[in-house]
Amino acid sequence: MFKPFPFFTKFILVSLLCTASQIDAQVLLNESFDGTALPTGFINTPVPPNTDTWDFVGSDFVDITEVVNPHSGAGQAKFAAFDFNSGVQSILSSSNIDLSSRGLNTVTLSFWFYHSSNYSFSNDSMYVTITDGVTTAPLAALNRYKATTGWTNYIVNIPVAYSGAINRINFRAISDFGDNIFLDDVQVVQGCVTQPLIGVISTTTPNVLIGDTIRLTQSTPLAGTIT
Repeated sequence: MFKPFPFFTKFILVSLLCTASQIDAQVLLNESFDGTALPTGFINTPVPPNTDTWDFVGSDFVDITEVVNPHSGAGQAKFAAFDFNSGVQSILSSSNIDLSSRGLNTVTLSFWFYHSSNYSFSNDSMYVTITDGVTTAPLAALNRYKATTGWTNYIVNIPVAYSGAINRINFRAISDFGDNIFLDDVQVVQGCVTQPLIGVISTTTPNVLIGDTIRLTQSTPLAGTIT
């Protein structure tokens, strides 16, 4: 289930990719797993010989008693490493992302990942890649364990080599029989060319949907937070 792009509801919380006076940003993928079911176009693939896969839940638990609420909305993706034997893997693949119009534009992937401080000896992990069906490139490698528990936002650039009409983001979760892995708010945004800059821009735009183009103008080049 798709919902309006939350980054633009009040503030833009994306990697701002232009230092010119105009910014074009197109939302190519926006998934918050609020339907608590496999989203349309996504693929949930167990890695043989195992048959376990990602699940889609509302509020859930790590370590039985610690409640994990979705980062936003009503749902989140869960890989039950707390229950799965060590070595069990599953790949959650996004719906298709058409990058044929990116040109020289930078394209970024943003997602939220839940770290927990339980079972520090268990290397539950998630590997993120992009594939066009022919080649695959790594984007991120994350451990579930972290001393500080909570949601963390990760933003990475998608390599310029991926510029065709067929592309998917793969989230491969691997259990080490430790604690559950949670994923939420996956977005792919196509912007302009230049050095990435994390920033916040105020906007009165109430909602932005997939495929919308937002043009923001400013009198000076981006150099930090704009309000």
